[in-house]
Amino acid sequence: MTPPAADTSGLADAVRGRVEELLGPEALHPPGETLQAAASKLPVLAVPADAEEAAALLRVAGEEGWRVLPRGSTVHAPQQVEGFPSPHLHLSSGRMADILDYEPADLTIRAGAGVTLEALDRILAPEGQWLPLDPPGGDGVSLGGVAAEGVAGPLSAAFGRPRDQLLGLTLIDGRGRILELGGRVVKNVAGFDLVRLSCGSRGTLGMISQLSLRLYPRPGADRTLLWTLGSLDDGVEVARSLAGLPFIPASLELLAGMDPDPGSADPVPEAVVLLRLVGSETGVARVERGTRELAGSPDRVLNGEGSRTAAIQRSTREGTVRPLHRRHTLPARIGRVLEELEPAGRPVAVHVLSGTIRCLGWTPAREPSGAGGGGEAGMEGEAASALLSRLRRVFDPEGILPGAWREGWA
Repeated sequence: MTPPAADTSGLADAVRGRVEELLGPEALHPPGETLQAAASKLPVLAVPADAEEAAALLRVAGEEGWRVLPRGSTVHAPQQVEGFPSPHLHLSSGRMADILDYEPADLTIRAGAGVTLEALDRILAPEGQWLPLDPPGGDGVSLGGVAAEGVAGPLSAAFGRPRDQLLGLTLIDGRGRILELGGRVVKNVAGFDLVRLSCGSRGTLGMISQLSLRLYPRPGADRTLLWTLGSLDDGVEVARSLAGLPFIPASLELLAGMDPDPGSADPVPEAVVLLRLVGSETGVARVERGTRELAGSPDRVLNGEGSRTAAIQRSTREGTVRPLHRRHTLPARIGRVLEELEPAGRPVAVHVLSGTIRCLGWTPAREPSGAGGGGEAGMEGEAASALLSRLRRVFDPEGILPGAWREGWA
């Protein structure tokens, strides 16, 4: 069925009325101040309580031809892009925020997609465990949002990307089918990996309602070493030397035109290199001595909660500043790509070990030569488009999810 050509207040009223008829008025009254504020700005924001309710809405959306945009539990504002159609129904996982199964001895947990990283950490900390994911947006991002976006933060160099932490998930596709993908244990049956296919699909294959994740022992020491440099070239040189150390740190970041401490009144430095180390106190101290011999004494050292909080602040800033231009290259090519981007004091965050460059609040006027530079391998052109079209026909035959109506989405 072809979705309606334009949004009208009458159509929004009809969608809202059908949601209330199916799920009751509570589905239109989301929990939390953030969702309530978003609901006041969106045509219709529905917050189903579980997978069955979400499936019922998606089946009706397919029958009626509504454009549906799955959202996390931390919807902030409409993200309308000029030239793209608006969704008729925003579908949030805000009420799917329960811990469903937690086995500390197995280092696994199953949780609703609406659980935020902050809420999850409060549960894991007393057990001496953590989930080392730091996506753009900080610890207020929901687990479903992390999986749907599939975007990694600086910790990915040591601990892997979101897809590497996923053991299984529940996906409600565009037909309203509830698909249990993967499992709940680290060792699982081999086969076509629909879990990884869903991770990073950005709602184009369906809405994620539950996730099973692998966990890690919480490190005894968490330390960030910070070097302030006089120029971007100096920052690149120090970052490159630290990247060559015979160990993998938790993260290695280069900030240009950004203050590593958003609350500070000091002038914004030209470049800052941050090396985060986690592990046993003995191991972290030994590695720290090696870095001092290579890069000199750091200007600041953040320990424990200070190190963790500063990292959250950086990831929060990366997730809230728009527009955001992201580029992948080989770590060895970061200096050359930055020269061609010509940031000139504008904010850039570089995750050195993964070769990820994020331009915050601006988009470069031109593409650097060889910008791909060894980034993630993937299909291109017609082959990729044909594969994506076939996948959408399987998971979303009526074309109600954003892969069908929002051009440029995977």
